[in-house]
Amino acid sequence: MGVSPGFGTIQQDDVNTTASSIGVGMLLDVDLPGKLTIGSGFGLNYMSQQNKSQMPVTIAGYRTSQVEKQNIQQVQLEMPVYFKYPVTRNNAVSIQAGFSNLFAINQSAEQSTTINEQVAVNNFSDANSSAFALSSVAVSQTEVLQTEDSKFYPFATLNFGVNIRLVETKHANYLVMPFYNHQLRSISGFGTNFGMFGASLKLNFGGSEK
Repeated sequence: MGVSPGFGTIQQDDVNTTASSIGVGMLLDVDLPGKLTIGSGFGLNYMSQQNKSQMPVTIAGYRTSQVEKQNIQQVQLEMPVYFKYPVTRNNAVSIQAGFSNLFAINQSAEQSTTINEQVAVNNFSDANSSAFALSSVAVSQTEVLQTEDSKFYPFATLNFGVNIRLVETKHANYLVMPFYNHQLRSISGFGTNFGMFGASLKLNFGGSEK
């Protein structure tokens, strides 16, 4: 059993993408001949992604800027497949690599657009003056984006991690696994593929294998 928070960011084609996730799940290992172990399991993840872009625009003859933000939330059912190999003789440290299949559900997305418009205002510095001054005002508009209700992504991410044993008891041990997951495709359907760094905190029942 374990919990795994993660974070990722990428900037490409003037679009800055940031994402964070939190997941919980269970894994089951099966020992193969030799030192290699194969494993799989089930996880439930929540992912939040934001895409932000800024571009110059011209309105009524003056140049200004337009900022677009996309906020995406998604619930994922994760089915990983991985191999694990011990680095130390007592299995205190092991490396892990594999891939994850994802089934995305309950996705929602919205886009907000902000433009700095210039408007004429009275020049209150001189009570007797009828002159006007230009002032910049931010005007925002938000719309809900159409998304797929559910979609299956086979081989969605490549996963790499290092298991480090922290505490061991007679029937269980506690591990931390720094990891890197790389998207092979855009899971949310918005933005480019990105990698996610994080650390899983795991409780392994049965103690360590000698």
